[in-house]
Amino acid sequence: MKKVSYGTYIIPCLFRKLSLTNDLKAFHEIREFLTKNKFDLVHSNGPKAGFLFRKVCNDLNIRNVYTHHLIVYKQFNSIFNPLYRFLEKMASNWCDYVITVSQSNANQLVRDRVTPNDKLLVVYNGLSSLQPIFEYELHELWEY
Repeated sequence: MKKVSYGTYIIPCLFRKLSLTNDLKAFHEIREFLTKNKFDLVHSNGPKAGFLFRKVCNDLNIRNVYTHHLIVYKQFNSIFNPLYRFLEKMASNWCDYVITVSQSNANQLVRDRVTPNDKLLVVYNGLSSLQPIFEYELHELWEY
């Protein structure tokens, strides 16, 4: 894993496209990174990264939250959609909360019995408020 800026790290072998070899390498890099840095809470998003981080956090007893920006098994027409739904249901059990960016996505996850309602939190468009951002001058944000 490579640090690229304050609080930002790159996992070189984590790509969108499925690759058993690269995905297993990414899993082990994530595990090593989280073990070494002793996090109390991890937030992840994105289907593959979210799955891997939720699994590692569950294995290491690290609290974690996942944000759904889209529901993969509903957004794309793929023969793998039943598998994606099954994997998402499994991963939902590994995290403390699931954030969705719309009420309709939350409703869909409950209807599909993927995520229980008591684990869901809706934060519209992924932002609860822009106010904390504007409390700082822009130059303060970029100094890191």
